[in-house]
Amino acid sequence: RATQGNPWIIGEIDHFLKTGNIAPKTPINVKKLTILRHISQIHKFYGENMGVRLARKHIFWYAMHLNQHAGLTFWKKVNKVNEPNLQYNFYKKMSSTDLPACINVKLKRYFKQLNGEKANNVFKMVIGDVEPIVIRHVLELTKQNHSEASRILGINRGTLKKKIELY
Repeated sequence: RATQGNPWIIGEIDHFLKTGNIAPKTPINVKKLTILRHISQIHKFYGENMGVRLARKHIFWYAMHLNQHAGLTFWKKVNKVNEPNLQYNFYKKMSSTDLPACINVKLKRYFKQLNGEKANNVFKMVIGDVEPIVIRHVLELTKQNHSEASRILGINRGTLKKKIELY
């Protein structure tokens, strides 16, 4: 039962038994791709009607493992879906990050507000606006632990230090 919604636990246990160390967390994007692939395979193997019904329990387990509170809310909606494509797309939409969508909305608004004026240095502007926010958020999340913040951000500590001084 421990694998229900958490099939990665097998690899984590194997890693621990082989090394004596706790395995690194499986990245969320890898989990989501695996989940979507699994849902698709259930639909193909069992067919439209049975596949949708069987996929429901797996979707529930995955959703609860990823985020218990959101999983319950999501479950009430997805449990009513009766078509494989809708079920797959519903989970895909629920599990996707909304950050790109937010950025897209803001960029559309920015260009609309230009009222025909030419835009310049948009990339630099966006990075300059977003980077300090991301760095501050991660530093708060890690309680100012620069090593952990560097790991989360995917930059070295020296680069992080320079960026902190810059912003």
